[in-house]
Amino acid sequence: MFNDKSRLADPGTKSLKDYPFCDVSFRQRVDACWKAFVKEEVVLRQLIDAKAGVEQISDELHKLLSPAFSKTYAEVGRNGDKYDLILNLEGDWASLFSRAYFKSKAPAEVLEKWNIIVGRKSNGQAIDRFQIVMGENSVCASDICLWTEWDKGYANLSVYCENMLPLIKNNINAAYNLLYILLDQAVGELAEMKFIGDIKFLDAPLDRPSIGLHDLMDDFVSNLPLTKEELLDTDRYIDMYSAYRMNPNEEAKDGTRFDIISGSICFLPLMNGYYNDTPYVMDSLEGDGISAGYLFYPIDTVESDSRGTQILELRDAITNDLERDLPDSFMFVGGATGVHFGYIDFIAWDMCDVAVKLPAIAEKNGLSWMAFRNFRRNSESYSVEL
Repeated sequence: MFNDKSRLADPGTKSLKDYPFCDVSFRQRVDACWKAFVKEEVVLRQLIDAKAGVEQISDELHKLLSPAFSKTYAEVGRNGDKYDLILNLEGDWASLFSRAYFKSKAPAEVLEKWNIIVGRKSNGQAIDRFQIVMGENSVCASDICLWTEWDKGYANLSVYCENMLPLIKNNINAAYNLLYILLDQAVGELAEMKFIGDIKFLDAPLDRPSIGLHDLMDDFVSNLPLTKEELLDTDRYIDMYSAYRMNPNEEAKDGTRFDIISGSICFLPLMNGYYNDTPYVMDSLEGDGISAGYLFYPIDTVESDSRGTQILELRDAITNDLERDLPDSFMFVGGATGVHFGYIDFIAWDMCDVAVKLPAIAEKNGLSWMAFRNFRRNSESYSVEL
């Protein structure tokens, strides 16, 4: 049913065995990082308790987290009887997935002392006491006046702050950075990244009532079909799938995704980067030893009244086998149906592990061939040798 290769182009000129795997996978890096963290985190807690300087704490954080991450953005603090380790995303959706994986592998002895948090969390009404000092500029959250305009689920902001006017004039990028930190404190970093659209700084306040940063969370809840708890739920953002439809090219038989009819994905920037030929997300992932790509396999020989159901059942069966056999190395992020191929989009925390398992899983599911491509437009296809 799925095995006729005669009507398809060669799915790959190289074997997956030839794929340039990372020397040290992200799975291995995370394991090494947590082992070192267990031994050395006491120094970080001592620095926090002693209220050491920002630079000293930052240096210790970098030392502890750099075994896993090529770039480290994090904050720490005391929270009652425990300590907070906040893994900041800095607007990078690729960081959401890798930091969530990192958190999921935290050892029990770490969790006894530490809260591991992905993305800055909202400070609620307490944000009015939040102040940022940037050089000679000092801005309190209570100084900010906001006007929101909602459009198709996104909030466009007009912002006025008298204390920020010199910074806006002299260093607009620094002004945006400062504002984004305050917005993270208001609604949480994930909600800020997902739901805030355009931002416009004003030279003077608008002639209509404004809201403060402490009101922004309520404004979000009023205009989105989400509760406050859902807006702050990291797992919800990871499982937030976007459906899409395309105009398929029926002549596209090379596995480059141009025969796709419809699909869904929870990591939209990854796919957009592929079609727009912008490699930022892939560069970010691969810098940490993470592979991201898709499997494709033939489906154009399926001809029956239940064709759609059979194609989805095949995709589900392959995905379930990968998730069961590779819980620490494979993450499904989407799937699509094309004219000729079925597609499974995934992140590999350890691509070597995935490559070893693929031949048996392909054979188990009745496929005569399967191929892999990463999410770079000019990448090659690699055949899974059965």
